[in-house]
Amino acid sequence: MITVHDAFAAGIEPTGLGFGAVFPTECLVTEEAGGCYALTLTHPIDAGGAWKLLRPLNLLCVPVPVCRTPMVSASEGEIIEEGLEVWRAGAGGAGFYRSTAVTRYPAYVSPRLYAAGDRMRWEGTNYLCVMTHAATPVPSMANWRSQGSGAPRPVLTLAAGTQFTVSENSGTWLTVRLQDGTKGYCRADECEYMYTAEEGSVLPGDVDARRIAQQLFRITDVEIAEPEGTVRCSAQHISYDWSAALVGAMILDGTALPTAAAALRSAVMRGDGEAAPNLYVQETGSPVTGSWRRVPVTSVLLDPDSGFVGRSKAMLIRDNRDFFLLRNEKTDRGFRIACGVNLTGVRWRRDWSRLVTRVCPVAKAADGSDLLLPERFVDSERIGDYPFPMLGTVRVDARVGKDGLTEEEVLARMRAEARRVFEADGADLPRVSLTVDFLMLGDTEEYRQYRALDSVCLYDTVEVLHPDIGLAVKAQVRKYEWDAVAERLTRLELGDVCEKPAHTVAGYDLGDGCVTARKLSRDAIDAIRGEIGV
Repeated sequence: MITVHDAFAAGIEPTGLGFGAVFPTECLVTEEAGGCYALTLTHPIDAGGAWKLLRPLNLLCVPVPVCRTPMVSASEGEIIEEGLEVWRAGAGGAGFYRSTAVTRYPAYVSPRLYAAGDRMRWEGTNYLCVMTHAATPVPSMANWRSQGSGAPRPVLTLAAGTQFTVSENSGTWLTVRLQDGTKGYCRADECEYMYTAEEGSVLPGDVDARRIAQQLFRITDVEIAEPEGTVRCSAQHISYDWSAALVGAMILDGTALPTAAAALRSAVMRGDGEAAPNLYVQETGSPVTGSWRRVPVTSVLLDPDSGFVGRSKAMLIRDNRDFFLLRNEKTDRGFRIACGVNLTGVRWRRDWSRLVTRVCPVAKAADGSDLLLPERFVDSERIGDYPFPMLGTVRVDARVGKDGLTEEEVLARMRAEARRVFEADGADLPRVSLTVDFLMLGDTEEYRQYRALDSVCLYDTVEVLHPDIGLAVKAQVRKYEWDAVAERLTRLELGDVCEKPAHTVAGYDLGDGCVTARKLSRDAIDAIRGEIGV
């Protein structure tokens, strides 16, 4: 079932009905590994008026392919000072407050003539005068607006189980610090004490494995086609809401992914009460390097050239507003697509247009001119596999004399950067994609009892067999198309189908308009370093 929810809803349970259900004739969800996550929907203009719920910015709760996340650590390995107490939000969650002060207005004085904006307290409640009037008992509420009891109000609600450290406990209030460094207060009766930290202990933050079966999508475009009697709309996954959150200034140089995620949380520019993005990460073994200044969070994560996902070679799973960046450990569930069984179509494409087998690295000499290698080029080990060299240029961020670098050290860095183009980026291998149309066996009558077992997820390894064209490969799913009405996969795009099995074709390209990438000049990077004191 597909339901529609209010655009301003902060935390929707996927089981909620919201405004109500819609019944589209078509709803296709497309997700690419580390890239675009969106849907298109077609709905009839029905007599019941369900189509009127499909308004721009409203949220759709849509069934998606079922997958599970592993248990990961939400903390960045932060060392706790000795004696600090570790608490967590209770089963019903806990309010997070900026202040514990109770606001009490002056008592009501009957002979006084009040003016708009005056404040007073009457029978335990604060009131604000909205227009000038003669002094009258407060039950004449036409001229007064209730301001409540004056007790502090939470700026956000911490989910059940959220862990934090406590530096003071008054019995009623806890002075707390969240894992992203935000300081504030929580009510003691809404929280649970866990333990008192010993010297050098680490704040744990394990996040239990999640079962993902429904996701939220924000409607971005609605087209009413009255002659055809249909409404067509497009929607993006709600994780793209983080495009409105900017990263102030951040420089990473060979930083491990968990540390990079902690730096990103700290660098996000947000107002009072606004939370940082929820990033749950595992160490992938591939460090993150890059510079960002006032760019969206989604760009920092998903930019195909410099984003966290691409640089760390992480497996990205999105659960509504949460991001999971996990080790890309290939999973083979034994799923097979074979000609004559469940394969209905295949497209196999090899792209040689971006192939590079010879790199010319360029750095800066002491006088600011371009510095080249004495041998000029660095060649790939595969250069002999092709009829002619395919040249690419790499700008290396190094200058002789700067930061004490000698010319030999700069040349060594240039050679290392050139080798990285081949070893890490796989520039000397063609970009290969395999797209298959198929029928899930569980959707057929004779195999219906096996439908629960007949599943495949993004990043899963799939075997494709087509003897007629000599195709027999195992490859990772890097993109899928999902029919949310019938709740079944209809198309897969696979990577890792080059001659060398160890090479994986990354699917980090983004859909049009999802994220705007931004490259920074050398001068801009120097400006960032000065701004953050690096």
